[in-house]
Amino acid sequence: ERARIITDQLNIISNNAAISFDDLAEGISRVGSVFASQDTSIGQLSAMLTGANEILQDISKTSNGLKTISQRLRTIKGDSAKYQELISSITEKYGKIVNITDVATGQLRGTYDILKDLAAVWEDMTKNEQQLIGEQLAGKNQITVLNALMMNFATAVNATETAMNSAGSAAKENERVLNSIQGHIQQFQSASGLSP
Repeated sequence: ERARIITDQLNIISNNAAISFDDLAEGISRVGSVFASQDTSIGQLSAMLTGANEILQDISKTSNGLKTISQRLRTIKGDSAKYQELISSITEKYGKIVNITDVATGQLRGTYDILKDLAAVWEDMTKNEQQLIGEQLAGKNQITVLNALMMNFATAVNATETAMNSAGSAAKENERVLNSIQGHIQQFQSASGLSP
């Protein structure tokens, strides 16, 4: 059942975005276990892979970058006064809240949820603010992945919504292909006088 759900999600996202099913599957196989323990669904992970990879066109770099970002988010919690100060100033300045932890529980939020909140203020931020936050979240080696995802987060949101409505998409697509092939075979057999 879970494999079917994942297949449906990857199928429908790859049909509706500029990423292949194989790239999504590779990205998930590279980093899925990291995100599974971090309250980030396969649909959300697929969406983030899609958003960043549409720009970068390198699933290895994209998946490694997302893994680094997610792991750095886990180490930032309370450890970086500079980061917390920067987030607070951005929250004050732009009036949009970017919380790493859930206010009610004190637990870390999922990577997708944190980055979605950040994307809502990203374009309003100065280049210096983007650079400072980018280096805190992604490090100098993976900042291009964060920048790509922030620039294209609307695609990630659309991919998440698409994934949520994916039930049965792979089976339907497979059925259309089989019906199409079967239809062509039957037409050929009819026209040629061959029996099935």
